[in-house]
Amino acid sequence: MKEPESKRIEYKDKTGAIYETWQVTWYDSSGKRQRKQFKNRSAASLFKSEIHTQLHNEGASRRSLSTKLTEAQLSEAEACFDRLAGAYSLTECVNHFLASHRDPGSSISISDVSRKWLDAKSKTCRPATVNRYQYFMKGFSSFCNNRLLHEVDTELIESFVGSFQNKTTKANARAFLSSLFGWCSAKPQKYINHNIVADTQRYKADQGEIDVLSASQCEELMRYVEAYKDGRMVRYFAIALFAGVRPDGELKAMAKSGNGIHLENLVIRITPEVSKVHERRQITIQNNLEEWLLRYPGEILPKNFERHYADIRKEFRLSRDVMRHTFCSMHVMAFGSFAETAIEAGNSESVIRSNYFNRVTKTDAARFWSIFPSVERDNIVPMVSKNGSQLRTMV
Repeated sequence: MKEPESKRIEYKDKTGAIYETWQVTWYDSSGKRQRKQFKNRSAASLFKSEIHTQLHNEGASRRSLSTKLTEAQLSEAEACFDRLAGAYSLTECVNHFLASHRDPGSSISISDVSRKWLDAKSKTCRPATVNRYQYFMKGFSSFCNNRLLHEVDTELIESFVGSFQNKTTKANARAFLSSLFGWCSAKPQKYINHNIVADTQRYKADQGEIDVLSASQCEELMRYVEAYKDGRMVRYFAIALFAGVRPDGELKAMAKSGNGIHLENLVIRITPEVSKVHERRQITIQNNLEEWLLRYPGEILPKNFERHYADIRKEFRLSRDVMRHTFCSMHVMAFGSFAETAIEAGNSESVIRSNYFNRVTKTDAARFWSIFPSVERDNIVPMVSKNGSQLRTMV
C-alpha cells in the first residue's frame, strides 16, 4: 500500500500577493487517485496520518476475507460495485441480465415465436380466442419492428399496452403478452429465462353492463329460429339459450364429439375436453329444453352453419355471449340458488351473485322456462325414460 503524500503549493493572486496551501494525495481502495487541500501544514499532516491509518485498516480487512474469486475477478466485482454506486444491487443486475439475455445462436424474432405460440394455442383454445391472440400479436410485432424476443424489455411492453385507449383493451393486451412470454420462458421452449410481463403495470378490465334478453325477446328469437330453414338451427340455439353452454367453444366442441346430450337422464354432460375451464360439469335439461330437443333431433351444427348463425345473429343483433348471460340470469332468478346456477354454468357463486342476480324479474324468469316449441308434430309418440319420466321421441 502506497503511503499518502503531502506537498506545499504556492500561488499568487491578482494583486501579486503570495499564498501557500498544503495538498494531500493518495489512492483509495479501488485505485482511484484522490486529492485534498489544507490551509496549513499541521492540518495536512494530521489528515495524511488519518487517511493512511484508514487505508491500512481497509487493506487488513480485505486481506483477511476468504473468497473463491481470483484477484482479477475480485477487482472486477469491486469495480462493478463502484459503478453501481448503491443504485442497484449486484444481484438485481445479474437477474435482469439473465432474464433478458440470450445467446445469439438461439435468438428468435417476435413474429417467428408468435407463430409457434399460436400453433400451440390452437390445440387448446377455441378459434375465436386464437384469432384475438393473432390480432394482438400482429400489432405487437409491428409496434416493436419485429425485434428479437430477448431484446424486448418492460418499457417496450408498457409502451405497447399503453397505446390502447380503454382499460379493458389494455388488460387484454397485457394478458395476451403475459401468456406469450410465459410460454416462451417455460420448458421446453426456454427462449427467455423470465416472463418480463409480470414486472409491468396491471390493468383491471372495465366490466360494464352485460347483455341479457328478456323472456319475450327469447320467445321471438326461438319462433324465428323455428321458421328459419325448416328449423335446422333450432337445436344449436335451444342448447345455447336454455342450457347456457358456451356457444363459440363448448357447444361446437360438444357437437363435433357427438356426445353430451343424455335425454334418458335429462342432463347435458360437459367433459373436461369440451369445457372452457377444463372441468367436468352437468346441466339439467329443463322441461322446455327437453321438448325442443325432441322436436328437432337434427344436427347441432348443420351444413353451412356459420352462414346461418351469422344471419340470425345479425337479424336480432345478438352479442357474442348474450344467450349464456340470459341463461345464467334466468336460472338464478327462477330456481333461487347461486350454487346450482354456478355448477351448471361453470362459474363461481361470486360471479353469479355479482353479474346475474336480479338482472331479470322472477316473473320474466318463469316465463323464460315456459318457452316451448309452437307446433305439434304428428310423428311424436310418448315414451317413458329410465327414470320414469315421460319423454317424447321421433318415430
